[in-house]
Amino acid sequence: RASARALWSDSTNMAFMATGLPPLPVGDVYQLWFFLQDAPLTAGLIEPDPNGSTTVMIEVPDAVTLPVAMAVTIEPTGEMSTPTGDCYLLGKPPM
Repeated sequence: RASARALWSDSTNMAFMATGLPPLPVGDVYQLWFFLQDAPLTAGLIEPDPNGSTTVMIEVPDAVTLPVAMAVTIEPTGEMSTPTGDCYLLGKPPM
């Protein structure tokens, strides 16, 4: 079972941690997204270790006002400009 957490502060950086991500077939990658009101915005590619875990620091673009919904999708190799693959994880901030 995969799970993830995003931790942010008033700075322009965010820590993203995930565990339990299964290995992907050759030619696929995990991609992290910010879901804004207008459109999704890529936060970058995620490369889990052999145990399915990853911790990355993400530079949050000025267009993103945290907290926002985020998702991890499975995409073809290379960073996509919009999500094209299956949504593997989805998180919405508590209200």
